Amino acid sequence: MKNITGFLFAALCSMTLVACANSAADIKTAKQARQSGDYETAKEHLEPMAEFGLPEAQVELARVLLANKRAPKADLERARLLLETAASKEYARAHFDLGKLYERGRGVRRNYETAKTHYQTAYDLGYERGLFYVGRMLEKQKKYKAAEEVYIRTYNGKYYKAAKSIAVLYEKGRGHKRDLVTALSWYIAAQRQGVSGLEKKIAKLERILGPKRTAKAKEISEGR
Repeated sequence: MKNITGFLFAALCSMTLVACANSAADIKTAKQARQSGDYETAKEHLEPMAEFGLPEAQVELARVLLANKRAPKADLERARLLLETAASKEYARAHFDLGKLYERGRGVRRNYETAKTHYQTAYDLGYERGLFYVGRMLEKQKKYKAAEEVYIRTYNGKYYKAAKSIAVLYEKGRGHKRDLVTALSWYIAAQRQGVSGLEKKIAKLERILGPKRTAKAKEISEGR
């Protein structure tokens, strides 16, 4: 009896591992299909897994439904319900995507506070990008100093795109007196950490500031 029980347990474990591997492969195929615009193939792979209750499949299916910028009301409603179901299982990406829905007002009434709550929850569950979006919400509410504090925390957590957002605050004079030296120092820090597309911005500020103040910005940047 003991040997039979052990055999059944081993068989069950083996079947579970195979099912997990197949699910991962199907979700990967579905993501590739969505990214290439083949939504029907994506749905075909995702529907059974979403119905079974896999949160990753539910989030990915919601993204397929939301990919159409003119999605009908029924698709928007279903996407929201899929995300809420996955979020109830403490799946970070579901909270992040719900934050986007409320930020943009897609299928729901736009609500920055609700969006911020979901982004914060996504971060609390381990999704670093969620904290950056909390900063964005604060900035949209013109709470610039609070936004900067969040961006600095995000940057220190190695989400380096936050450096660009800090630079913009100083460049535009949001929450501070306009300070192009500090702005340039943050743009340089962002570029150093691999954030692309900043060459023209940095070159422009260097021309405005001149060699002496540019050197000062670079010196400040070394401490970032």
